[in-house]
Amino acid sequence: MIVEILKQQHRDALRIAQRIEDTFVSGTIDNPYALRSLLSLFIGKLTVHLDMRRTLQNNKHHQEMNAFSEEIKTYKKRWSAASSISEEQQNFIEDTRRIFSNLKRITESQERNMCAYAN
Repeated sequence: MIVEILKQQHRDALRIAQRIEDTFVSGTIDNPYALRSLLSLFIGKLTVHLDMRRTLQNNKHHQEMNAFSEEIKTYKKRWSAASSISEEQQNFIEDTRRIFSNLKRITESQERNMCAYAN
């Protein structure tokens, strides 16, 4: 049961990440306010997932998840306003692509090791 919940959280976070990436495929951001709304949804889902994972992981994943959690906190703080996104679009896009790349890497690693969490 818990494994399926974690997998669904992965799918949800990756789906929202793709929606966010789609908003700047042209290299510019047309509507930073709509993008910020998606970003809030993404960070909220990811925060719930990270909190849930903290209770389940081994030391290797614990360190990885803590580092990623800190990266998300910094990202959230830096891009907390649509005006920041609008003013620094290229920096936002670079930061976001880095976050999403790390998310994909971590998700793939966790999916490979899910059997360790099976009940």
